[in-house]
Amino acid sequence: MQNQYKNFSALIIDDEEDICMLLKMILKKHNMNVHVALNLAEGIKTTALVKPSVIFLDNNLPDGLGIENIEKIKAISTASKIMMISAMSNLQEKAIANGAFMFIDKPLTSNKIREALDTL
Repeated sequence: MQNQYKNFSALIIDDEEDICMLLKMILKKHNMNVHVALNLAEGIKTTALVKPSVIFLDNNLPDGLGIENIEKIKAISTASKIMMISAMSNLQEKAIANGAFMFIDKPLTSNKIREALDTL
């Protein structure tokens, strides 16, 4: 399983550095190439450069709402699967309707992340 994601790249778009560190650590254990962006603008720019396999997108970011930018991000990198992450579980339906591949509610755990990765 460790090498299952060897050629995958991941982008974490979240302004909470502790969340980014936790996610990065879990994804690196799965041999993913991991990039981090702390706001939407940086995340959109990195998406265009990297075209990541999977994007972990937070909703409440300093420069906007992730949920309102799912379609824009998907247009930049159509093959990227967007995993919306938020403590606001009431956003799940809207996130999926906007094009998110999956919704993961916070607090994040390594089990939740592994389960999400197993769906890729």
